[in-house]
Amino acid sequence: MDALTHGAKAAAVPGTVAGLYLAWKRWGALPWKTLVEPAYRLAYEGIVVSHDLHFALSQGKVSMGQFLSSVEVYMRPDGNAFQPGERLVQRDLSWSLKQVAEHGADAFYKGELAERIVKAFQADGGLITMEDFAAYRVKERKNISTRYRDYQVYSMPPVSAGGLTLLQMLNLLGEFDVGSMGAGSVQSVHLLAEVMKRAAANRRTWLGDPDFVEVPIDAFISPETGKSMAQTIDMNQAADVKVVEPWPLGKTESHDTTHYSVMDAQGNAVSNTYTLGHSFGNSWVAKGTGILFDNQMRNYSYRDGADHPNALVPGKRMLSTMTPTIVLDPEGEVFLVTGTPGGSYIINVILQIIVNVIDHDMNIAEATHRPRMYQGWRWPQLGLEPGFSPEVISALNAMGHQTRIERTMGSVQSIVWKDGRFHGAADPRRPNAAARGLMYPPQVRLKAVAGGE
Repeated sequence: MDALTHGAKAAAVPGTVAGLYLAWKRWGALPWKTLVEPAYRLAYEGIVVSHDLHFALSQGKVSMGQFLSSVEVYMRPDGNAFQPGERLVQRDLSWSLKQVAEHGADAFYKGELAERIVKAFQADGGLITMEDFAAYRVKERKNISTRYRDYQVYSMPPVSAGGLTLLQMLNLLGEFDVGSMGAGSVQSVHLLAEVMKRAAANRRTWLGDPDFVEVPIDAFISPETGKSMAQTIDMNQAADVKVVEPWPLGKTESHDTTHYSVMDAQGNAVSNTYTLGHSFGNSWVAKGTGILFDNQMRNYSYRDGADHPNALVPGKRMLSTMTPTIVLDPEGEVFLVTGTPGGSYIINVILQIIVNVIDHDMNIAEATHRPRMYQGWRWPQLGLEPGFSPEVISALNAMGHQTRIERTMGSVQSIVWKDGRFHGAADPRRPNAAARGLMYPPQVRLKAVAGGE
C-alpha cells in the first residue's frame, strides 16, 4: 500500500482538537467538559452499527486489515466487519476523549494521551514526535469575501484553496445573466463548466501556504480578474482543457470529509469542514488511544517540483479543497450557511448551491436536491450526476464537452435564514445526515464569518 495513503507515515499533526478548543475559549458558553462528555460516554457505551456503517467497515476491511490496532477496534474477533444491529464499543477512544474533556487541548498535544500517540507512531514507523505535537498552533487568518449580485460571500482563506477558487468563479459568473439561462439548461451547464476549468487551472498553479509562499489573494478574487477571464469564454464552444492555461496572477482530494453548519439562538453562525482525508483516514489507529488518524501528507504536491507553492516543507500546511461558506444578504445579515465534503468536488458543489439559491431563486432543499456537475483542469470529461435531460447532454457533447455520468457529488449541509424562519437542508446523497431546528428563532442578528483549518 502507498505509504502516503495508509499507515503511520501518512498522517500529519491533527488540528481539530486545538481548533475546536480555541473556538470554545473565545465564544463558548457551556463548560468544555459538558461539551465533550457525551462523546466519550457514547464511545464507552458503544453505538449500534447501522447498515451504512456496516457497508463502510466492509469497504475498509482491506486497508484497515493491515494494522492490528485498527482491526482490534473496527472488526469483530473473526476479522469481519460488525453486522447491522451489533454494538461497536471503543473504550480506548473513550479514555482519550475523557482526557481531552478533563484537561483541554493540552491533553492531546502534550499530556499522557500525546505520549501514547507518539509511542504508537514510533512503534509503527511514523515520523511524528512529541516536539511536533507540542509545537502545533492554530493558525488564525483573515476571511476572504466577494460581492455576488447583492450578496456578500465569505469563505475560508488559504491554506485551503476552496475559498479563493469559489470566489473567483463567482466573479466570473457575475459577468453573465445566469438566472435567465435556467437551471440545468445547456447554456448554464456550459457556462459553469467553462468557469470551473479556468478557476481550477489557477487553483493548481498559484495556491499554497501563505506563511511559506506568496499567494496572490487580491488578484485572485479581484473583480477585474473575473471580468478579464470571463471574456475568454465562448458561449457556443467548449474550450479544450489541454489549452486552458492559468491566468497570470502573480510570480511564477478521496471524497470523504465531514461538514456541519450551525446557527444558534443568538444568531451566531458556524460553517465548519474537517477531514481525515480518505474514508477511515490512513486506516491506522494509534494503539491504546482508539484514535484513527488522517492521511493528509498525500495532499502536498510531490510531482510538480520543489518550487511549487504546495511543495512539502517542514512546518508547512498542505492545500485542501475545504470550502466552508457564509453568505450575507443585502442588509448584511446572515442568509446562508453551507459547506460539503467531497474532495475535489467540494468547490464546484458549493458554487452550484449559491447559484441555485441566488440566481435561480430556489429554496435550500430544492437547491440541494438538484443534479450537479463537475469540471476540472486537464481533465477532459464533464462529470454529470444522473438527472440531466438527454437533450441537454446531447447538446453539450455537440459543443465539444465530453460528458460522463458520475456518482453523486458531495453532501451539502445548509441553513438559510429568510423571512424570520430557519430553512435547513441535509443532503440525501449520503446517509445519516439530518437538519434539526430551534424551537425559537434567533433573538439577536450577528454577522458571522466562515473559517476553519
